[in-house]
Amino acid sequence: MRKATTNISIALVITLVLQFCAAGCGVDQTASDSARDRWARQWPEPVGHGTEPEARRAALAMDRLRVQSWVQPAGLHVLANRRPAAFAWPDRHVYVTTGLLALLDDDELTAALAHELGHLQARDRHLAALRGPAADDIETRADELGCELLKAGGIRPAVLARALAKVRDAPDTPVQCREALTHRIEWLRLRDEIQ
Repeated sequence: MRKATTNISIALVITLVLQFCAAGCGVDQTASDSARDRWARQWPEPVGHGTEPEARRAALAMDRLRVQSWVQPAGLHVLANRRPAAFAWPDRHVYVTTGLLALLDDDELTAALAHELGHLQARDRHLAALRGPAADDIETRADELGCELLKAGGIRPAVLARALAKVRDAPDTPVQCREALTHRIEWLRLRDEIQ
């Protein structure tokens, strides 16, 4: 009974993250029930828990980012699902799938987590430092803050574009996500050229 309750709880959390597919990893705190149902149907298999080695690898990637003093702690969870995905929830929890762990190398995984922490940092910092297009788009804001976090940790921000390209091109990534991911990749590459 406890395992079934846990699986249902995790499934409910996942269904509340409607914007992942629509915006390429976003968080929507106001999703309607019917929208949550549509999002849940897009997952190709039931969601379970990742294995201990997968959880350790994700934790090591997160630890690379936590050394920055301005990063607030966040819980980290691995979900057993082949679709490559990661998302942050407003209660300061970050979720990654086993599909994402299998797809990305360690630097790329760290970059994906930096993006998700960017969502949380954006909420914490109220985006006071961002101007222009980055201040208008939730994914771009998270990418910008994630790149800032990567640079502070000695990781080239271009790694985030590489990770997003792998996710975009993965067979389990829904078609409706690919265009949004392509726009983000182009923005990150342009940003890298300018700096």
